[in-house]
Amino acid sequence: MRLRMGVNGTELSVADTGALTTGGDGLVAAAFAGDEAGGRRISGCVRAAMRSAISSLVVNPPIRDGDAPPEFSGTGNPRSAVLTPESTGPVGYRSAMDLARWGFADDTVVITGGGSGIGRATAIACSSLGLKVAVWDIVDDAGRATLDALDVPPSRAHLVIADVSDPAAVDAAFAETITRLGPIRYLVNNAGPRAADPYSFDEGMRLGAGSVELMTRAWLATAPPVASSIVNVASVAGNVAGTDPPWYAANKAAIAGYTRAMAVALAPSVRVNAVAPSLVNTPRTSSWTDSDLGRHWAEVNPLGRWAVADDIALPIVYLLSPMAGYINGVLLVVDGGQTLVL
Repeated sequence: MRLRMGVNGTELSVADTGALTTGGDGLVAAAFAGDEAGGRRISGCVRAAMRSAISSLVVNPPIRDGDAPPEFSGTGNPRSAVLTPESTGPVGYRSAMDLARWGFADDTVVITGGGSGIGRATAIACSSLGLKVAVWDIVDDAGRATLDALDVPPSRAHLVIADVSDPAAVDAAFAETITRLGPIRYLVNNAGPRAADPYSFDEGMRLGAGSVELMTRAWLATAPPVASSIVNVASVAGNVAGTDPPWYAANKAAIAGYTRAMAVALAPSVRVNAVAPSLVNTPRTSSWTDSDLGRHWAEVNPLGRWAVADDIALPIVYLLSPMAGYINGVLLVVDGGQTLVL
């Protein structure tokens, strides 16, 4: 086998890595000795590059014709590899991913506000991809309607009635979820107050960004598995466009800022991202989207319509999934281009 070093184009002959048992450093040392015996000195930066490249080959031997695709674990450079939860450490790779399931394994997701709208659509999408789904909502009938829509055995979905702004209720809800569905790898912080709700600034912030922080802190206390992820639901309000009431815009901006901060603080074990929808046509907003003004806004959207719940749920599930394993700290605007024409 020959390696061509990108630093200066030097080619280096090395042994077949399939016979190595001592790791990359032994091969690097042998390569250095052979190269320097030939009269060429190797600089420190080239040594480092060689060590990285050769160590990668040791971890990930070349794939020959007829070989089955190997599974990798570690920090090498596997072919067509994607980060998955089956890692043996904080960062790991596998060459094979079940794309039909977006890379998800048999794990559990908690979705707050899962009784309607974006939350229900997210629950349905997650369940269809093989996840066990914990539907959290404050309204019993709405949550049960989502469970009915999932149409899976009790071992695959569970309803928890909880106020996500109440610390005691949140702790109890996590304990109940883990008892019924096992460790929680994924968290969707979707629940929050509506802009139309008549809250004071302080109360709106407590119920919105405050509940996202509370949920995240309580989930982390359960010691989630490695390669977990969180998706928070923010908004274009406060992040791309101004809107009334002020507490709502400030609340959604705070969620975006918290997402970025936690994306750094929790990496590499946990990825944290957020979506920023514009107005979505759900039961909570239908009185406005069905109005003359609402229909006008739909007409001026570049896509010519309002978003529906699935338009937001599928990006949420993508960001949650191992397919987005290198996406971290992103605020994804999902508005059909609406804010481009404001």
